[in-house]
Amino acid sequence: MEALLERPPMPIGAPHHVAGTLECGPGGYGVRSGTGLTLIGYPRGARRLIGCEVEVAGSRIAFDEIFCDRIWRRGEARPARRALPGIEYLLIGAFTFYGFAASVVSLLR
Repeated sequence: MEALLERPPMPIGAPHHVAGTLECGPGGYGVRSGTGLTLIGYPRGARRLIGCEVEVAGSRIAFDEIFCDRIWRRGEARPARRALPGIEYLLIGAFTFYGFAASVVSLLR
């Protein structure tokens, strides 16, 4: 028992890559591979890939869970990583404009 407690902990935030079949269950999305079921968090576009052989790249957030950065069909080219999707650009622009407009209005009063 002491040997188990002396092991280093699972590295959280470490890059992780999993390949297997994508499943959707009551606990969320998961990838079933030869080593078991790995849960994935925040899988954009994963619904269309349920039941397919996929590869997932992301960061480890728990022993059997990774935060999904990219997901794609197995055998296809890995998709390019986008820095910010379109909606985030729109939100950043809206908040920036609001802050600038509020500053100008407060100076004119």
